[in-house]
Amino acid sequence: NSHEYILTIPYENDEDLDKQVWDLIQEMDSHADMDCCFIEIDAHEIGTDRSW
Repeated sequence: NSHEYILTIPYENDEDLDKQVWDLIQEMDSHADMDCCFIEIDAHEIGTDRSW
């Protein structure tokens, strides 16, 4: 019953990845909000120190 997911997101450069991750987070938040819920996210790129 883990709520941990690994996503593979193809991207062209760091700015593209940032945009895609933030767009995904905003969409997830919007869906949760429509159901009177909330989300907690800890997103990071495997093998690096990058996080969102």
